[in-house]
Amino acid sequence: MKKIIILILVIAIAFMSYLNLTKPKETPMIKEKESMSEVSFIAVGDNLIHSPIYREADKNEGVSGDEKYNFNYAYKQVKPYIKSADLSFINQETVLGGGKPKNYPNFNTPNSMADALADTGFDVVNGSNNHSMDMGLAGLKHSIEVFKKHADKLTYIGVYENKEAYNHIPVINKKGIKIAFLSYTYGLNGRSSYGAVKLFDKELITKEVKEAKKQADFVVVSAHWGTEYHHQINSMQKEYSRLFTSLDVDLVIGAHPHVIQKMEYQTNTNGHRTLIAYSLGNFISCQNTLSTSLGGMLSCSFNKQGNKCSIKNISFIPIVNHMESGHKKPFSNLCHIQPYALKDYTEALAKKHTLNGYKNITVTKEHFKNLTDKVMGNNFKIQY
Repeated sequence: MKKIIILILVIAIAFMSYLNLTKPKETPMIKEKESMSEVSFIAVGDNLIHSPIYREADKNEGVSGDEKYNFNYAYKQVKPYIKSADLSFINQETVLGGGKPKNYPNFNTPNSMADALADTGFDVVNGSNNHSMDMGLAGLKHSIEVFKKHADKLTYIGVYENKEAYNHIPVINKKGIKIAFLSYTYGLNGRSSYGAVKLFDKELITKEVKEAKKQADFVVVSAHWGTEYHHQINSMQKEYSRLFTSLDVDLVIGAHPHVIQKMEYQTNTNGHRTLIAYSLGNFISCQNTLSTSLGGMLSCSFNKQGNKCSIKNISFIPIVNHMESGHKKPFSNLCHIQPYALKDYTEALAKKHTLNGYKNITVTKEHFKNLTDKVMGNNFKIQY
């Protein structure tokens, strides 16, 4: 009897083994890899066009005094950096108001500046700042029309010709990543906005950021704020940076102080991080201090993997606004006014800088490096 039972068990085990061998194997579930997109980005500060800059542009376009201007020369040293980015931003501090160019305090820049910005490789041009209304409402609308001619290359933000434009949020789609740009200024040098420029207003900002978050993967704010010629941030910058952070803004690009200020991350209660560059300083200008001759480029990338969005590869590229004098006296007959990345700047160029000897100033590459380190600290990579 035992032998029969054992035989039955052996046959049963063999049969079960056969079934396992012949049963089709289930294909394991393979999780699809989430697609990843990346948009490299560069932002620069104030394109501040003083009279020596447009006079040299006049010389570069044929006959001096013929009111024809070519600004392309001014940006040739930094053009490779701008061109290398998928998307780039600049604050156009001076309005392209039509008619003859003008210097401080009421700036007016020739139309051909738009040609130069497009040629250099910029994509987003901010027009909202305290000088937006220097040439009145007519001048501002003229500037809008000039940039419309370059609409295939340049998106002009922060100034509005009508209510429809005012209510529209610019969103740029690059490599499948949608980036919204908002823009606000602290004031207009006492002039009325006529509904053509947006001033800092908490209710307006809250409304627009929430709407932009619905339309885009990233929200970038251009903030014209801060105290001129101060490396330290002021109470208004602190107040509004907290507001931007609470609203899940991704990046704030600051301008107005004409000198560099720190960059930092702020994190809100939801864990969202906002990158704030309080001031990138001057991109090009003819101001007369070492601090105003040092600006910077913010370099980063917008990354999207599935539904997760983040800013990566953050670095600060210091730039020197180089100026030479066509005369022994500093600031007399200024020429060769060009921004250089500090890592490309040389001591030989520093010796030619017009600030040498002005108010006992000595220009060195080391000074610009030390000032950058002092202001920016070591929170982010600095490209020297």
